[in-house]
Amino acid sequence: MKSILLVDHYAEVDVKPTDMLETYIRLTSENVGQMIARTNLNECICPGCGDDTNPEAFQRFGLTYVACPNCRTLRVSPRPDESAIADYYANSEAEVYWRDELSSST
Repeated sequence: MKSILLVDHYAEVDVKPTDMLETYIRLTSENVGQMIARTNLNECICPGCGDDTNPEAFQRFGLTYVACPNCRTLRVSPRPDESAIADYYANSEAEVYWRDELSSST
């Protein structure tokens, strides 16, 4: 028996319906903004090497992403605590939409 493995690179937009993806992005923007407004954000050290510098790389959805100058780990800092992040993934409209609508229909 012969097995063939094909590897092809694609983006979510290539396989997800555009209107549903746009809804998810809109909900994510709204929900992340709500989470930021109701929780304290804490500076964090690099989980890769422990460096505590925070050179900004870019911002998205109101969060600042920083790139570690030592090991190049990309992280959010300041960020919500673990319980706020877990609650977001379990209960936010965006994540419920992703699980119940977007993923199930594609």
